[in-house]
Amino acid sequence: YNTPAEFMDALTSSDVVAVLGTTPVAKGWKLRTPAVLASVAVVALAVLVWEWLNPTFLGGTRGFQRVAVMPCANRTSDAEWEPLVLGLHDEIIAGLGRVADVRVRGGRSVARYADSNMTVPEISEALGIEGLVECSVFLTSDSVRVNASLHDGALDEQVWSDAFARESRELFDLATDVVRGVAGALAADYAPAEGTQLATRLTANSEAYRHYQQGKFLLLRAAEDDLRRAVEHFDEAIALDSRFAAAYSAKGEAITYLGDVFAVSAGTPPVEWMPDARALAERALELDPNLAEEHLLLGYILWGYDYDYLRAVEEARLATVLAPEDPHAWDWYGQALSALGPEYDDEAIAAARHAVELDPAEPLYWAE
Repeated sequence: YNTPAEFMDALTSSDVVAVLGTTPVAKGWKLRTPAVLASVAVVALAVLVWEWLNPTFLGGTRGFQRVAVMPCANRTSDAEWEPLVLGLHDEIIAGLGRVADVRVRGGRSVARYADSNMTVPEISEALGIEGLVECSVFLTSDSVRVNASLHDGALDEQVWSDAFARESRELFDLATDVVRGVAGALAADYAPAEGTQLATRLTANSEAYRHYQQGKFLLLRAAEDDLRRAVEHFDEAIALDSRFAAAYSAKGEAITYLGDVFAVSAGTPPVEWMPDARALAERALELDPNLAEEHLLLGYILWGYDYDYLRAVEEARLATVLAPEDPHAWDWYGQALSALGPEYDDEAIAAARHAVELDPAEPLYWAE
């Protein structure tokens, strides 16, 4: 049947009601035998079967609880948009990770399937998920558009799709629109998990946000020149919005990476750069204590340079609460716990295993 109406018309046809022991009349059924109970049961069962076969009949989908978000396809024909598209993808994952009862997969485990020839059921089985989210980013003359869709991982069916458009200066709001759309498709009554928000506006300054995403893109590349350029972008973001907490935290991460990997190997002692990283982490926390990255940064400083393992554990734990979908947070939580002694080994191993579950393709998590 193409519609619920067709299904119900067939269900109430003369052939069916003859079997059920009822008579169709103009304004309903005239009950003439105790078979009414059987009639009601059959109708109820039929509606449930229809809902299972056509989940949108009663609203929502089949209740996917494990989903993966494929990397957003950059359809802008502009390489300069690549960092912004990557940032949009990260914001969607982070936003969905805050939705109650949803487990989100991202990172290398999902990215490696972006250009594969595998079918949706094959990818879903490999990732252990029920639903797969895809999105593409387009530029128009005056706006940015995201086409998003949700696929049933077992049946290879598209169960939802929508298009979202915003002005280019509203990229963060665009990511929030997509998150709300996907969350609504998963189930109409889904709400943020306890203690989290569905989305947090990082900055109202669109140019600051662009510099931030450019810096994050360079930070991932991790080469020394890229890290120094990342710091410059974060400085620009902070200059444009002095209350941009995430930019302070990201700059602190870049400085710490430069110090750990390059300055120390060149003989520069941590005392020459660690105070700057600590000040950036503390400033970020003052501005917005609800970002996981700043807790991870401060936790790393407490763990690696202050040897204050108890406070480091607490900062890492807070990061896992604020970003439950982030395997990096769980990995660091496990490492911080392991520094407390053998009695914390079980908790540390459990945290490390959870990081692997979230991103099994990242060899670092397996090693640690």
